[in-house]
Amino acid sequence: MPLLIYVISGVITVIAPGNYKRTVSYDKGDVQYIGSIVVTVYRILKRAAETLLMYPWTIALFLLIVILSATYFYTRKDKVVSIKRIIVGALFTLISAFGAMYPYVAGERKQIEEGFAERAFFVTDFIMFIGFAFIAFQIGQLISVRCNKVLTRKIGIIIGAVVIIASLFMAKIEGTLMYVVPYDILQHRTQIAEIYYTWEDIISEIENSTDEKIVVKKENVPWTRFSYPAGIDSGEYEKIGVGDHFYGNANQCSQIWYGKEEIQVYIN
Repeated sequence: MPLLIYVISGVITVIAPGNYKRTVSYDKGDVQYIGSIVVTVYRILKRAAETLLMYPWTIALFLLIVILSATYFYTRKDKVVSIKRIIVGALFTLISAFGAMYPYVAGERKQIEEGFAERAFFVTDFIMFIGFAFIAFQIGQLISVRCNKVLTRKIGIIIGAVVIIASLFMAKIEGTLMYVVPYDILQHRTQIAEIYYTWEDIISEIENSTDEKIVVKKENVPWTRFSYPAGIDSGEYEKIGVGDHFYGNANQCSQIWYGKEEIQVYIN
């Protein structure tokens, strides 16, 4: 049932009317369906290889799952775990990741070495990590089945310690030892807070202004990969009214929301 609901939600997402509404606003040429397949496969494999090489601690996570599975979750049911099931699981994981990325590649007419929006990888990365975590668990089960016993706790701890130390050493060499999201957020918490309060000031200035045409300028505003500001210029105006089913520009929507004739925000 969860799989069926997932498939239905995916179909609804693809055929949503809003997708077609957006396509009329730009023309990037005909969709290259076959070419997009090649680009999607290449970028997924490249992303996986770069992740493992640049962030060796991801290898440690998968290997630790294998060790924990082989040490604490021994099963005697040989039919439950097999090489065939592991291969099929890996194949389905890659197919799922492909399905998450392909609509973006085809819709944006992306080329192999063209820049990709980082958010385009969110779902694909999630699928790959979760899928291969399950596969790592099954590999540990297979090891315990083939050995006909679990690894002893002492051996598991020793192997786990070696894996962690080796991965941390590799990460140190790559310069990515502490480049993990929670740590990076803590490192940039001051900048993130400053960006938040900058936008609070901008909104307050717009709300308290009696002018119909408002121009707000902010200098020396920090940028982080977790939170970054974006300005609003005069832009192009199209006919739009409150309640109309139309995709308005950012400047138009902000003007309607705050009841102003014109709003411009410049951030440096």
